[in-house]
Amino acid sequence: MKILAPLFAMFCSISTFAYSDTTTDKLGSCLVNSTTGSDRVALARWIGFAIISHPSIRDSVAIPRLAIDVSDREIAELMTDLITVRCLDEARPAFADGGSVFEDAFTALGQVAMQELLMNQDVDARISAFAEYLEDSTFEVLE
Repeated sequence: MKILAPLFAMFCSISTFAYSDTTTDKLGSCLVNSTTGSDRVALARWIGFAIISHPSIRDSVAIPRLAIDVSDREIAELMTDLITVRCLDEARPAFADGGSVFEDAFTALGQVAMQELLMNQDVDARISAFAEYLEDSTFEVLE
């Protein structure tokens, strides 16, 4: 059923970050609002490189070590700037509250970064491509 491809794409997308008043949410909000589209794409690329390092995937994808090193350096600079400059006021209380605050706040940024990639038409086409192999008649049981 051709409707399943867009539904699957929606399933694969990540919801946006919900804002509230906790230390984690304040830092997460600052991280999201203080990054540019190119910052978020760089972060999504870095996350992608990390995912590709999984043993069940790495044999299928070759990424030059230089590209990984460049990405690591770019993210180190971005994280340093976010914590010590762009979101310093929000990072101070988060630092006092402990490491899980940073982990949760950066998870929010990671979600938005991945969402940035998923909005691309090429990515959408790639996610939806499996629908070509679906047999519409198989899904008639749903009607």
